[in-house]
Amino acid sequence: MAVKTTVNDKGFQKSLKDIVITKSELLAVEGAGARNIATAQKTLVPVDTGATRASIGSHIVSVSEERIVDEVGAETEYAPFVELGTSNTNYPMQPFVRPSVFGREKSIFADMADAFFMTVLRRWKGKVQR
Repeated sequence: MAVKTTVNDKGFQKSLKDIVITKSELLAVEGAGARNIATAQKTLVPVDTGATRASIGSHIVSVSEERIVDEVGAETEYAPFVELGTSNTNYPMQPFVRPSVFGREKSIFADMADAFFMTVLRRWKGKVQR
C-alpha cells in the first residue's frame, strides 16, 4: 500500500508566474551557466604554455531587461587555430570550445536552475509558513 500526500502549491505557482527577476539576479543565473562552460573549457583545452587556458573567461557583451549576451572562451589570438586546426597537418583540430557546450547542456542548465532556485529561496526567506 502506497502512502500518499497532497501539497497545495497554488501559492508557489502564482509566485513563479508573478516573479520579476532583476538584472543582477538574471546575471547571477546566467553567470552560473557561464562558469560551468568556462570550467569545462579550462579542463578540455590542450596546454602548451598555459596562456590559452589562463585567458578563458566570460565576457558580457550586452545586457537588457530581457536578455544577456555573454561570450565564454579563450582570448589568445591562436585559440581559433587550436579549436579548428589549420591546413598544416602539424596543427590538427583540438576542440575545447564546442565540447564545453554540446552534450553538456543538462549540466549547464542544472547550474542555472540551481542559481534561479537560490534567487527564489532568498525572496521567500521568512515568507514560508509552516
